[in-house]
Amino acid sequence: MEDQHDFHFFLGNDSTFSLQYKADFEIDGNLFISAEHYITYQQAVLSNDDASAKKILSVSDHEKLKDSGKGIQNFNQEAWQNSMETVLERAIEAKFDQNPKLHESLFATHPQLLVEATPGNKKWGIGLASDDVRAWDKSTWKGRNLLGYALTRVRDKLMAQPRKHQAKAKVHVAIEKEAEATADSENKKKKKKKKKKMARIAEEGEVVAERQTEGGVRAEEAKNGDVRPKRKWLNEKQDQDNKKRENEPMGRRDSDSRRQLGNRENEPMGPRLTREITPTETCGNASTNGAQFNPTYRDKRYIGSSGKDELFLFYGFKSPFSHHHEAYFKIDGVTFNCGEQYMMYQKAVTFNDKDIEAKVLATDNPAEHKRLGRKIENFDIKVWKECCQRVVERANRAKFSQNPDLKKKLFKTHPKLMVEASPSDLVWGIGLDREDPLAWDMKNWRGKNQLGYILTYVRDTLMEEERNQMK
Repeated sequence: MEDQHDFHFFLGNDSTFSLQYKADFEIDGNLFISAEHYITYQQAVLSNDDASAKKILSVSDHEKLKDSGKGIQNFNQEAWQNSMETVLERAIEAKFDQNPKLHESLFATHPQLLVEATPGNKKWGIGLASDDVRAWDKSTWKGRNLLGYALTRVRDKLMAQPRKHQAKAKVHVAIEKEAEATADSENKKKKKKKKKKMARIAEEGEVVAERQTEGGVRAEEAKNGDVRPKRKWLNEKQDQDNKKRENEPMGRRDSDSRRQLGNRENEPMGPRLTREITPTETCGNASTNGAQFNPTYRDKRYIGSSGKDELFLFYGFKSPFSHHHEAYFKIDGVTFNCGEQYMMYQKAVTFNDKDIEAKVLATDNPAEHKRLGRKIENFDIKVWKECCQRVVERANRAKFSQNPDLKKKLFKTHPKLMVEASPSDLVWGIGLDREDPLAWDMKNWRGKNQLGYILTYVRDTLMEEERNQMK
C-alpha cells in the first residue's frame, strides 16, 4: 500500500483542479470558461455537430453548458474515446498555463499524484472518498482517475519547461528539499532519543533481573556481604500479583468468599483479565454484558503451530475475516454493516457516549467508525480491555451465522488456526506481514493475534453447533 503522503486528493467544483472550476483560457482563438467547457465543445466537434458546437461556445455558465452538451446530435463515442485523454490534457494545460495563480497551486502538489476522490465518478476519479481506507491503495480504486493522472502529467510538463514557469518550479523544488532536510534532521533526533531510551530500559532491566536472581540483592553486594534493603521496583507489585494469580482459576471472583484454587495443568490457555468486571459494571448493552467471558480463545491445540498446514493467514478489508469487510448482520434489532461498526458502537455504549453512538450508526465507513471510536468521552482502557474480546466474539458470531456464504468460507479454514497478519497491529494481529516468512511460525510473532484466536473459537463453536443439530 502506498503512503498517504504519495497522494493529493481533491473533490468538488470549488477545487482549482476540478473540470468545472471557472477559469478563462483560450485555445485556437476560442474563449472557454472551464476545462469542462472545452471538453464539451470538442465532443460536439468530433461528432460533426456544428450547430451544437457554436451553441456550446456561446454559453457563459455551467448550467446552460450541461443542457447544450446533452443536445449533441449523433455523438461519436468511438472518436471521443480515442481523443478523450488528449482533449483533457490540452484543456488542463491551457487552463493552468494561462492562469499564473492557478499553476502555483498545481506546482505546490509536486511530487504527489493528484487524485480526484469522487465516490460517484469512476472515469475521471477513483470512485471512492478520500477518507475511505481503499483510497490509499491504487489496487483497490474503483475508478480510473483519468483527471488526476492528466493533471499530474501536465504539472510535471509545465515544471520542466524552461520558460515562465521554471523559476516558480525551482522555488517549489527548493521548498521540498528544505522540507526533506528538516524531516531527515527530525528523524535523526528521534532515532537518537529512542536509542538512548532503549539503552536506559535495557540497563534497568539488567538491574531488575540481578535483584530478582539474588532475592533483591545484586550479585556483587551478596558476595561482599554488603547487603542493602530490597528496593521496591515499579514492576514488583505487578509481579507479586501475577504470582498470586498463577494458580487461580479464571472467571469472575466471588465477592463474598474466596474461590478454591484450581488445578490449571489441563486448563486451556486464554487471555487473563487484569481486573474482574463486577455485575454492576456495564460492558456494551445488557445482552453483551451478560455474555460469559470465555477463556478458551487461545486453545492449547494450537501452541507451537507453524506452516501453511497449521496456520491460515489473512489481512485487509477484502478478506471476509477482516473487521472492515462489508457484511451486514443484526444484533438486538440493530443492523450493522461490518464488525468494526459493531465494535465501535459497543465501545460508545459502554462509556455512555450517545453522540458517538449515533454517529457510528450513521456511517458505513469502517475507517470513520475507527476514527469516531477514538473520540469517545470518559474512555477507560482498563474497562474496555476487560470486555472488548467478548464484543468482538459476539460480532463475529452474528456476522458468520447470519451470512451463509461467509460461514462456508470460515468453515473451509478448519482445522487451521486463523491469524491476522497485520504488520502494524500488535493486539488483534501478529505484527508481521503475511509475506514475511517469520509470520508462519508462532514463536516469531510480535503481536497477540486476538482476532485470529476469536475467529478460530467462533468457527469451531459454530461447527460444533451444526454437528449437534444434525444428530
